[in-house]
Amino acid sequence: AGQLSAALARVSQVKEVPIALARALGLDDDASGPAHEIGGGDARVSVPCWRHAILNFPHPLLRQGLVIIDTPGLNAIGAEPERTLSVLSDAHVTLFVLAADAGVTRSDLDLWKRDPAGDASAHKAARIVVLNKIDSLWDDLKPEAAVAADIDRQVQAAAALLELSPAQVFPVSAQQALLAKVNG
Repeated sequence: AGQLSAALARVSQVKEVPIALARALGLDDDASGPAHEIGGGDARVSVPCWRHAILNFPHPLLRQGLVIIDTPGLNAIGAEPERTLSVLSDAHVTLFVLAADAGVTRSDLDLWKRDPAGDASAHKAARIVVLNKIDSLWDDLKPEAAVAADIDRQVQAAAALLELSPAQVFPVSAQQALLAKVNG
């Protein structure tokens, strides 16, 4: 656990570089940040130290050949969408995690449609969508049936936009799962 924690800390490191270098590397997509307001040749921005990392974790499923690839989120792939797209084309299963309160955004849909594996039925069957933080849709002032209907509408809408079966869309809440575990 200690080694994995150290490796994850190292992978998340950033370094300060001149804006010109960040732009040359395609890593400066925020021209409105504080460093840009300083101006001049010494303005610097933070960029990731690592663009790619492979971490090994001793787990029985991984020993049997399961490979999990966590690509950058949409906010991070702006500079390098080809890296994410190249990984998707080789995947046997794609797990697409979306924020439940936002649903399918324009940038989510754009990435979904750019999947190089295309719309082959076998590939579509291997796509799974997770609506994360579904608890954001829960309202203690609403009857449970109304909340369930809201969640179902969100699942149906995501499935329709992504052209999937609703059975491939899973609403989840880590917070509620933890609460359920604590409460037995």
